[in-house]
Amino acid sequence: MRIFGSFAVVVVALGVVSFSATSHAQVASGVPGDQIDDIPVTIGGVKELFTAVRDAGDANQWYYIPDKPRVSESQGADGKAEPDFTLVRYQMRDPQDPTKEVAGGVLVFSARLAVPADAHTQIVDAIAKKTNNKTFRLGPMPIKSSRVHMYAPDGKFVTSAAQGEGVGPAYSAQKMTFSVNLTQVGTQVLDAMSDSAGIPLYVDMTYRRLTPKMGFKIKVNWESLQKHYSNDKQFRAQASYYGLFGGSADVKASTIRDTLEKGGHIKVESVTGEQFKPEDVERVMQSFISRINQTILEMNKPPEKIEAAKSGLADAKGTFVSAQFGYAVKKQLNVSRLNETIDYTTRAIEEAQTVASGLIGIGSYAKEIKERHIVNIKPGQFSTAYFALPAVGDDLGINQISLEVNCRLDDQKKLPATAIWTKERGAWHWKGVPAQFIWFPLQSITGDDPEKIKKLKFESVYTIVTGGQSFVRRHTHEGFNGDIALIPAVAVANAITMDTSRLPWAVFDQQQGKIEEVDIVLKAGDRTFSQKIAPIRVDGKWVDAPIKKLLVERGATVIPTVQFRLTSGEKRPWKDNGNPISAGEEGNYDLRFFPSDVP
Repeated sequence: MRIFGSFAVVVVALGVVSFSATSHAQVASGVPGDQIDDIPVTIGGVKELFTAVRDAGDANQWYYIPDKPRVSESQGADGKAEPDFTLVRYQMRDPQDPTKEVAGGVLVFSARLAVPADAHTQIVDAIAKKTNNKTFRLGPMPIKSSRVHMYAPDGKFVTSAAQGEGVGPAYSAQKMTFSVNLTQVGTQVLDAMSDSAGIPLYVDMTYRRLTPKMGFKIKVNWESLQKHYSNDKQFRAQASYYGLFGGSADVKASTIRDTLEKGGHIKVESVTGEQFKPEDVERVMQSFISRINQTILEMNKPPEKIEAAKSGLADAKGTFVSAQFGYAVKKQLNVSRLNETIDYTTRAIEEAQTVASGLIGIGSYAKEIKERHIVNIKPGQFSTAYFALPAVGDDLGINQISLEVNCRLDDQKKLPATAIWTKERGAWHWKGVPAQFIWFPLQSITGDDPEKIKKLKFESVYTIVTGGQSFVRRHTHEGFNGDIALIPAVAVANAITMDTSRLPWAVFDQQQGKIEEVDIVLKAGDRTFSQKIAPIRVDGKWVDAPIKKLLVERGATVIPTVQFRLTSGEKRPWKDNGNPISAGEEGNYDLRFFPSDVP
């Protein structure tokens, strides 16, 4: 899923960059006995339900699946917690009818998926009681990727996009930071953020899971499945729901399987010499259906309407199921996989998908705090100009960003301002206090003269420090957007994500695995980056090679040179060496390798 219509994207940082790793890519267990559902947890007087899953390789490691996003907090000047949330509201003349006004705004906020400490304790107690074990560890589920969507209180879609530089959180404790243009959204949405419980925010999360060994294979006819999804909306909704949440009173694995088998879309075959029971097939149906959904459905296209928001949104299933009707069927499938056999006789790593939902806003904070974080601009009010500070993701190896902004009328008249973002604080600071906007008193240089106001320029200089090196990026914004005294945040960098987790690593499979290391060299503009990637040992055990990320100048042409080093010592080149990497969503780059990429 994805959030925010005119999304003022966000991570600022680029240039001479070091590689940075997210958390080690642990893998959840897909064995049914290693998952505990519907763990009751009370947070802020509200009962919520969690799912916990054991690690596939470490019996004493458990993960909880986050259930909702929560506004993060930073320490204010007085030492007290302040929400990472600022909303600038404005009224402007309707472009379609100048006699009327419409409401809009710019929202900058950060959220986390991690649970509070007391909730963590409740989940630990529930697992201990269920397993009769008190020596295990509990942490948030390691997330491979995610996207978010925002809806109005009446259920109407508002906007959709990814956090920061175009990727979701890599782990649940990480901040998801957004800078969002809310153009003509109406006062209903803006009021809900500031005066009531908030507005619905949904986070799609993908995590990695190790399947159990079963005695069967499933043959899939993708072409037939695609036609069935296209023609049967009710089945599509049920399958979409089941792939995200599993069974319910209305959606059962056996029903979905019967429908697919009777239609000739799948065929379950036993393996010679091995026995399996029908319930064995049902154990893998959720991950199997999730895989089908990701292949056939346009999962990145959010529905235009969901059920109207309910108080608390504690039950994501009830609210979210109707949204699945909005997913479109992909127009075209890869012809190379129209017929496929999925083998469950061996254990394999798969991607599982789930959803967290919650209400985002600051209505519960004290009045004086809300007044500091909500700014109202009247139509045509140019005595003050607001400059939105870019949202910064906290997993990209950025040490510090210094931003110098000059509000300039001509060569002689200017208003300077400087803001600092540091890794330690995880937030922008202006004049020594946390800030998400800079404001300029314009009257001192314009005298409220409309002609002078039109000539204003905002010159910004970003100095990004990452990996002990620095890079400077300059940007000039000419005047205001229409009649709004607001300068939105801009993107000044793009991220490259490198994922080697699906390659046949020798340390994980001594019979079929053949790769020991991947050597990657990327040329981006005048700069060259190199990195050697391989699995690493943690507490005496091999874990996946960490997903690497780096930052490059926005719009840079990125040329890869990749070598796969085999156990024999031989190096084999990647087939796409020398070809520019295609930029994806928000101009970012994904470099993901599969077994078929190894010559």
